[in-house]
This record gives sequence, C-alpha cells and structure tokens, in this order.
Amino acid sequence: MKKLKKWIIIVLLFGILIYWLPLLFLKLDVQPDENYPEDTYLDTIDNKSALIIVAHHDDSYGSVAAAKWLCSQGWDVSAFYFKAAPFLKDSVREVNGINSAEKVRNLIGLREFTLIDQPLRRDSPVSDINVPYSEFATTFRIDTIESVIENLIAVHQPSVIFTTDDIIGLYGHSDHVFVSRAILNVSKRIKSNDAFPVQLIFQYVMPPSEAEGVMNKYLKLHSFGTPWRIRKLIRERGFSESIYNTAKKIYHCDGMPLPDIQFRIDTLSKYKRRFLESWAPSEKKNIRRFIPFCYLYPHWIYFKMFNYEYFRVIEIQNQNDN
Repeated sequence: MKKLKKWIIIVLLFGILIYWLPLLFLKLDVQPDENYPEDTYLDTIDNKSALIIVAHHDDSYGSVAAAKWLCSQGWDVSAFYFKAAPFLKDSVREVNGINSAEKVRNLIGLREFTLIDQPLRRDSPVSDINVPYSEFATTFRIDTIESVIENLIAVHQPSVIFTTDDIIGLYGHSDHVFVSRAILNVSKRIKSNDAFPVQLIFQYVMPPSEAEGVMNKYLKLHSFGTPWRIRKLIRERGFSESIYNTAKKIYHCDGMPLPDIQFRIDTLSKYKRRFLESWAPSEKKNIRRFIPFCYLYPHWIYFKMFNYEYFRVIEIQNQNDN
C-alpha cells in the first residue's frame, strides 16, 4: 500500500512538472523583454469609428483586446476579411470562419464581422505563402481588392484601421502583406480628399524577442497543414529554413517592423481567451502554431506573461506620396 501511494505521488509530481514545463519555455524563450510607449493615440480621436481589415478571419487576433476596449468606450468597430482563393468557396474552412466570426462579433461587441465575397488571389494556391513583392500583380486581384477597401472606408468612415504589417505579414504570409499594402495604397491615393477620414493605421506586430521565440524556437515547418507543399515551395526558392527566416530573405527585411506602441490588455485577457475559444477545432489547430500553448493555461496566467498588444502606427496625414 505504501509503495502504491509513493508511486501515485511520483506520478502526480511528474504530471505537475510536465504541465508547467511549457510555461518555463515561454518565460525563457518567448515572453517579450522589450518595452514601448503606452498608446496615447486612441484617447485623442474624436471620430470614434474603426475598422479591422485583414486577409483571414483569425488574423484579427492581434487587435482583439484593443477592439474590445474601443467598443466599451462607445466606438463603432467593424471587421472584414476576404476569401483566400476562388476555389475555396463554400469550403468547410469558409463555413467555419463565418460561424466563428459571428461568435467573435457578439463577444467583442463589433457592429459586424463579415466575409467579403471577393477572393484575394487570382488562381495561385494558398499554400504558396511567400509570394515576392514582384509577383503580387500576377498573384493578387489588386484593383478589385483596393476598390473594396476604398468602399469600406467610404461607408464606415473610420479614423483608425487595424491590420497586419505590410513588410512581412506577421510570419511571412503574402496574403497578410498584400491586404495591408492595399490599405496603405488606398489611403495614400485618396488622403488629399478633405472627406477622407482615416488618420491612423495600427499594424499588429510582435517585439523582436517574441517574434524570434515564436517563429524560430516554437514554430516548426512541419506544423503547417500542408507541409509537403511548403517544403516544395521553399526548396524551389532555394531555402531550407523556417518559414519566417525564408520570408526575411524573400522580403529583404530583418523581420516584422518594430512596434511604436504597446496596448495593455490585463483587464481584457478573458476576452482574448474567449476569442481563442470561439474558433472551430481546425482553426484552433492553426492558431496553436503561432500562439504557443495558448489553450493550456487560464487567461490570468497566460496573459500575465503576454499582457500587451503591440502596434506599428502609421499616421496617414504625415505620409509622403512616394
């Protein structure tokens, strides 16, 4: 009997150790150690209207706490995302995305979270993740998507737009880069119009220490849903590294742009976690690849370590035309 109790205690202690080991990894290798100025932009804006415009529905993760705060302060916030490619119409992924987006809309208090019935790409496979800038014109439906974005701005009159970065697209996804660049192109083209409302673009990014921890220490190439296609693509482009390091070379950058501000999310962490819980199982599988161990711990533990959203802020009225 004593031996049995001993073994039970050993097993329990081992289980506790295994449970907390990922947290130690996060603390040592992923938790950001940089500090940036706190946001001072959003409190100063009179036109309390904002849009989230992203390539895919789950890309809104990076600004969900900020969006929740804005909604709680009386802002009118709507979110929009696009079809990845024409042949994905009515796919399980598309249906799951629509259902999940509706849950998120209710959770955050968005006016709407809507799939734009326009594919980003002409006919290239979605697995072709790292499309070079030089191939955007032949890969993406630039005129159509920019027209859609211009219409969204005209209808909703946002002062702020949230999106991904226009340099590397978070981890190197060209869909993210393209949508962000389309927003910038539209904004720069029509900013001289006195009626143009957009003042700021908030691009969700990670500090360098977190980006390297997630992308190169946690994220592995084989974690992608179609690894053989991505491996083939990377071999064809002459690389044999992680998708993030491959993207750095293709986009000629050192990684994501540096944040300009940080937005504290302590009091909003439960919404961030409930956002993660809103997605279908197949979507959660994808989210786990970029948000390490996010489903393993309670929100008050996990987001004590990751207690900020970080943004590169682009002031449209101060942008040069070139």
